[in-house]
Amino acid sequence: MGGKYLKKKLTAILIFMVLTVIAILPVSGNENLNKTDKEKQHNVVFEKKAHPFNGDDVDWWPMFQHDPQNTGYTTSKGPDTNNVLWVFTASNNYGLFSCPTIVDDRVYIGGAGVTPLRFDFNGSLYCLDANTGSLLWRHKYPIHISVQATPVIVNGTVFVGLYNWEGNVGGVYCYNALDGSMLWKNENIGNVEHAPTVVNGKLYIHGNQLYCLETATGAVLWNCSVGSGCPAVVNGKIYTSKSGLVKKCVFCLNASTGDILWSWKNPLGHGVKCSPAIVNNKIYFGTQGHGSTIPGSSWIPGAMFCLNAENGTIIWQSKVRQDFANSPAIYDGKVFIGSMKYMGQNFFMFYCFDAESGEVLWERKISYLPGFMNPPFPSSPAVTDGKVYVGIPDRFSCKIYCFNTTTGENIWSYKYHGWLPMTRDPAIADGQLYIPFGTTFRRDGMIYCFADINPDAPYAPMISGPGTGSPREKYNYTITTTDPNGDDVYYYVSWGDGITEEWIGPFPSGEEVIVNHTWSEKGKYEIRIRAKDNDGLRSALGSLKVSMPKNKPVNFNFDLLSWLFERFPLGSLILRYLHGL
Repeated sequence: MGGKYLKKKLTAILIFMVLTVIAILPVSGNENLNKTDKEKQHNVVFEKKAHPFNGDDVDWWPMFQHDPQNTGYTTSKGPDTNNVLWVFTASNNYGLFSCPTIVDDRVYIGGAGVTPLRFDFNGSLYCLDANTGSLLWRHKYPIHISVQATPVIVNGTVFVGLYNWEGNVGGVYCYNALDGSMLWKNENIGNVEHAPTVVNGKLYIHGNQLYCLETATGAVLWNCSVGSGCPAVVNGKIYTSKSGLVKKCVFCLNASTGDILWSWKNPLGHGVKCSPAIVNNKIYFGTQGHGSTIPGSSWIPGAMFCLNAENGTIIWQSKVRQDFANSPAIYDGKVFIGSMKYMGQNFFMFYCFDAESGEVLWERKISYLPGFMNPPFPSSPAVTDGKVYVGIPDRFSCKIYCFNTTTGENIWSYKYHGWLPMTRDPAIADGQLYIPFGTTFRRDGMIYCFADINPDAPYAPMISGPGTGSPREKYNYTITTTDPNGDDVYYYVSWGDGITEEWIGPFPSGEEVIVNHTWSEKGKYEIRIRAKDNDGLRSALGSLKVSMPKNKPVNFNFDLLSWLFERFPLGSLILRYLHGL
């Protein structure tokens, strides 16, 4: 008797579940059918149009110091002010160790992982949206793997070297620059600490040796046991350097075969830590000092050198004798480089040398606190249109300086505070300056983007809409801005989940525009929007934070359920029967 009764109950429950599913499905499958006519009228259907400024003529920054010659110079304009456009925080990354590279409105940068005091490095490669600073994609590597080498972007691919803190098994990886999908990897070249250089389908990179790889497959073409920095490549020749107490420290190789053409010995008796720059068949680099920096001890400082690129003979050696550890930038017949000066108290110095004679045209001194025996060095500079940018670390802060290239006048500076901070090399592209900061005792690395906002540009867009919601639901947001001159405007929308709407429009100034988006996963997001006018003048950012904390709610259609019970009276009897169980 009990078994038959239980069977009836189970059958009734099953029938009820079927009716419930039938009642729900029409709603979840046709969620747009209940929209009002008014809502439909205000939705904008975006027609993909070619906006007047698409970046095809931008001089991007695709590799270390901009180009295969390591010049550090770009024709892109740099900011005249210290206006911060956006900041990206890389959580649990002790500094962003690599220098940024920028191509097609995307920023690529590597992170080292968490603080080294815990020895659990877990690095990442980040791809950011250059207009808004939003994360587009990220590769997180296994524990103890960090990205110290600057990524290189060529022909839609990203090449990045990895460093393994537990052994000499780093390697080089190649990704699709758009979506981050892996194309190939080579883990047989050892740890990679310095940026690779890509020229004519070949990738030159220092691992446990200097390697030449095919960019299409990662296959090794040749290898040679010389050098250690980022190689410069020009006119079928490779120029590379070697740091430390070595007999020979600058090498010239045949780029096709790896044969050594000539080598250079430092008359001051120490190596070259920086990567050389090549301009007009001349090689520019600084040498390290060596000995003890303790006051009263023996210290032999380094110097700046210019060599003939054909045979390695010295053209000039600077009278300035200091410790040069980072690469120079070359522009307008001038050589720009930072150094460390040891005089009991440490000083950061920044120099402008005449490229032909080596004479000092101007110099700037920045005091450093005494007692710090191994301070970090100034960054390699980046130079453009009469301005040179350099990052200078201090014990309690980092500063980015912008100097006039002719006079050395300080145009602007920006200070980042932190205990034992560090900074990497800046990069410039499309009117924006990028520079990473970090500190020894902070878990998060940061990259700052500086950009001028022209007074004739549209005002920062305003955005309104739901601040919370559920994944897999579509939400509408209203954006608007005005242009001071009444020009039409375009909008660049980053939804915070790696999806962007790139320069949609044009729309009349002041018109409200409705855009919509569906987030696929739970999380906290920030919508970021920029506007620009017909002249390509871009606004500051507008933003709105949203949270998607819940799963998609079930919309139970009670009207449809009543309609089902009218057509199937048995369903109503089953419901009353179950209610009485």
